[in-house]
Amino acid sequence: MYHTTNAEVPRRAHPDRLANAVATQMVSYLLAENPAARADIDAMLAGGKKGASVYIAGNVATTLSQRQLNDRAREAVSVCARRCGYTAATGFNPDDFELATNFTPQSPELTHNAEYGGAGDTRTVIGYACNETGRLLPRAVVAAEQIAGRLDAGLLPYLRPDGKVQVVYADGRPTVIIAVQHEPGVTAAELRRDLFPWVCGAIGTEDVDLIVKPFVNGGPVVDKGTSNTKRGIYGEAIPHYGGGPWGKDGSKPEVSGLVAARALARKAVQHGADEYSVALTYPLGAQHPLVTMNWNADLKNARVVLRKSRDDITNLSPEWLAQAYRLRDAELFDRIAQTSFIGNEALPWERTD
Repeated sequence: MYHTTNAEVPRRAHPDRLANAVATQMVSYLLAENPAARADIDAMLAGGKKGASVYIAGNVATTLSQRQLNDRAREAVSVCARRCGYTAATGFNPDDFELATNFTPQSPELTHNAEYGGAGDTRTVIGYACNETGRLLPRAVVAAEQIAGRLDAGLLPYLRPDGKVQVVYADGRPTVIIAVQHEPGVTAAELRRDLFPWVCGAIGTEDVDLIVKPFVNGGPVVDKGTSNTKRGIYGEAIPHYGGGPWGKDGSKPEVSGLVAARALARKAVQHGADEYSVALTYPLGAQHPLVTMNWNADLKNARVVLRKSRDDITNLSPEWLAQAYRLRDAELFDRIAQTSFIGNEALPWERTD
């Protein structure tokens, strides 16, 4: 089928991932005020006169005033930048940045569809799972996430927060590429020496090529970040469609459909598939999607697995999914802003039970 052999995982402070976090933190704040709030928000971070400039815009249905929305936006930026370790010295001052916002009301048609339990947009989403790892994700994805997670946890005292990790399996042999921000005076040879044991532990072998790409200056000041640009959540070989889920509430198929498709694919693997991919297509306002399956076995068996999975997940309407998976829960979106939509076992759709 697809067999993902490569994956790219940005660190939490990577500008694109930070923009994802900011947009999704805004959704958390809106839901905390009103669980029925709707949001389709994007964020962009770049260099500015005061060191960093942030622009947050989107369509919302909320009881908050424009002033309250602006206050929440500034808080979201500060909270997310501080969480991932930024300071004025490392590329983003959480307490001093330029902020511009543009929040407009959500389309009445979209609001009407969401209020009656239908999809809040037209979208096709992909769910994928495989039996390569216990998390039902490709080994390249899991290894890249583990390495990025260790870097974010303060693996080495001289590291700064920006960077990304790529893991590639060529003919079965792994290559790990780490772009990493660090304090001045650290050499590439020192970085490679200190990182190599941890990389081998994540990959599970010492037979690995490690390529380190060091840099001192990082963050949005030197590298623009935009939400929903990093969408290869299952690895670079797995297709994805439409917009990303960051900054959107659970009425949007990019969120409710994405987690439902992932849950279906997980169930299919639990029912015996080696790997499984399912596409859900939601027309605007539809309560039930069109379901398309792709699998590396005959169609008869694929349909049997899909039917068993659908027996476990009986309803794919955005309204039912929002209730079943707590997609109106502000704390859930706060957790997603710090991690991801896929692979975190604390999330309801990632639970084995």
